[in-house]
Amino acid sequence: MEVWIKPLDGMKFPKVMGFLLKDALYGAKQAGRCWREHLSGRLKELSFMKSAFDNSVYFNLKNNAVMWIPLDDPKIIAQTREELNELKQGLNNNFFIKWKDGVESLIGIEIKHREEGFTLIQKRLIGRIIAESWDGKRFSNKLLIILIQ
Repeated sequence: MEVWIKPLDGMKFPKVMGFLLKDALYGAKQAGRCWREHLSGRLKELSFMKSAFDNSVYFNLKNNAVMWIPLDDPKIIAQTREELNELKQGLNNNFFIKWKDGVESLIGIEIKHREEGFTLIQKRLIGRIIAESWDGKRFSNKLLIILIQ
């Protein structure tokens, strides 16, 4: 199978229909590992340190920031908007990133933003707890009864 891509916006090449990706970049067994090493190297240049406990978490002590990269949808938080913008600029210089402000969901947890803070909603877990605790007449889980009241 061949994989072709079109040139990215802003790239200056003679008129071409597209580029053929080589196995060394796409489809190779080690492609994921190579990408992680490349990403880690670039993040290290931007003062990020990899977590000793989770390979998908990076810390930037200079900007008081945390970046979580589970697969292809990274999340980054910083204490101030200024620190976040500084990190965005550094990352934009190394990667092509489409930024989206705010988070509506994270690993199955719905996030509702409110003026006084935010609310976390986990419908699937709540549904499972109710299904396991409700016999149609009463709850068997005392903690659930306390939370509902």
